[in-house]
Amino acid sequence: MATRRSYYKLILLLLVASIYKVSCQDRDPSRNYQLPQHDGKRRVIDLKESNFDRLKKSADVLVVYFEMPHYGRDDGKRSSKFMRDMLELTAQLSEGKGIKIGIVDIVKQIGLAQKITTERQYPGYMAIHYKGHVIPFHGHRSVEVLSVFLMRILEDPVYEIDGKSRKKLYESVELPKVVGYFENDESKEYKAFEQAAIPFRPLTMFYSVFDKKMAKSLRLKKLNSIIFTKPYEKSIPFKGEVTTNNVIEFLKKNKKQQLTKLHVESIHENWPIFMNGYLVAAFIRPKSNDGTKFFPIVKALAKQYSKNEKTAFIWVDPDEFPNMHSYWQNGFNINIDNNIIGVVNVTSNESTWYRRTAQDKTTVKDLSTWLNDVVDGSVMFEPFNSKAPHPKQTKEEL
Repeated sequence: MATRRSYYKLILLLLVASIYKVSCQDRDPSRNYQLPQHDGKRRVIDLKESNFDRLKKSADVLVVYFEMPHYGRDDGKRSSKFMRDMLELTAQLSEGKGIKIGIVDIVKQIGLAQKITTERQYPGYMAIHYKGHVIPFHGHRSVEVLSVFLMRILEDPVYEIDGKSRKKLYESVELPKVVGYFENDESKEYKAFEQAAIPFRPLTMFYSVFDKKMAKSLRLKKLNSIIFTKPYEKSIPFKGEVTTNNVIEFLKKNKKQQLTKLHVESIHENWPIFMNGYLVAAFIRPKSNDGTKFFPIVKALAKQYSKNEKTAFIWVDPDEFPNMHSYWQNGFNINIDNNIIGVVNVTSNESTWYRRTAQDKTTVKDLSTWLNDVVDGSVMFEPFNSKAPHPKQTKEEL
């Protein structure tokens, strides 16, 4: 129980970060858009065995939130109200778009919960049913992030690269991306590729090419060839017959990234895989003078440890989370004005950090030696400071 409690504390730390990134964006004076107030109409449905199949058939997209009864606890009541308010406003904004939202009680409706998804059912989990696929939503629980995620699911799953401008857009995408070269959009291989894209969208982008010259410029030499590219890594070619199942299995097998950037759309996806090992976390401003030198070193370190099952790497650009600086610095006892790397033990909620100097000349070898010492247990960890001043949350931050 203590281990699980520490795990959720660490999730909360990163969740708060995502809240304040959204908060900061909302207060940008260049943005005039404000979320509307809820109109009072109830749209979110309490799911039961008796209504689930009917609702699933009538909706283009069905969002299911897994809820645990609060049994009268004040913190449970607040959490439940927060989520229901957020889901109600999301449902209001999504009205008329074929999107339905439901809540399932994982205690009273355990059979239904197991029917909805084969993944582990836990409080807070969200499953999105779309075109026969179940797409997990691991993003920050806010109206803005969830609404945009749902709208992107409804977009065409594959974008065509048909010119130089589209190619530039493809090359600028920082998310994992898949591109395939096909005869046309009616070929069976393209249709299989299009279907394979659905469960991975929108956090993995899919592109198609039908022009031989354009395909060659993207290193797609043969018809029906497919390439999977993850940020900061070499592209991985798909081998075998192009079927929906084969492409899905290929992407699942190669999904793990050497170095993952923290995004509000996938914040919860990053953490469960680190439960049995160490999370190597780096706070880096990649465009700063020091960051241009330090970031490549961190990328090289992540590549070196890519096959180490005990470690996983994540990086955060502090400039994207300005309201979290004080919290991170006091909680971890670090200075994020400097680019810094450390190791977090997710289960114990403890961390240790590589201390860099102003005239630092750290090399990959230096970091590798330090990280080996950490993993071997030769370095002391310090507990997270739970008394770190916490930024206040406003009513608008649903």
